[in-house]
Amino acid sequence: RPFFCFSFSRPNVHANLGLTLMDLGRLDEAEFHIKMQGKLDTLLGTMWGLGFFHDFMGQLKKEQGNLRDAYEYHKKALQIRESLPSHYNISESRTSVASSLYDLGEYTEAIVQANMVIENDAEHQSLSHQQRAYSVLSKANEALGNFSEALRYHKQYKAISDSIFNADILEKVAEKDAKFELVEQRAKVDV
Repeated sequence: RPFFCFSFSRPNVHANLGLTLMDLGRLDEAEFHIKMQGKLDTLLGTMWGLGFFHDFMGQLKKEQGNLRDAYEYHKKALQIRESLPSHYNISESRTSVASSLYDLGEYTEAIVQANMVIENDAEHQSLSHQQRAYSVLSKANEALGNFSEALRYHKQYKAISDSIFNADILEKVAEKDAKFELVEQRAKVDV
């Protein structure tokens, strides 16, 4: 039984190593680990893991400059995730598909996919997905010459970016306040 639990954690270890190496720019090593994650999730039959695998490979292919392959991986991730119950993960993949379509110059289809993210925001409840979708909507509309639409979407993108930034600041302030209060309480106890 311990082997069973261990075997389900191995794909996650490879995925985390791959993402870390990708952040460090060590793309060949990252690809090895992400592919290992995909192989293990295939052997284990974990569809949610394969959804992550395809999205991670899409990110990697984009980093490698292979935009067509990036799109294909993200599209496959979306197909897998649409068969699973997580609206958040579906939105994550759809946002990546929209971004990939924009990168490929397929602006009209990028707009369709980004709009689907916005329309389903009540289900996925992710400000970061909305932020990325509004960014795609703004850039794709600008590329198509729809400047008033581009500006409108850019303003929505900016408002969400400011909300995320302010929430991050409030969280850091609350964390520091909590640490300060803990230090004060310990000082009172020591006296």
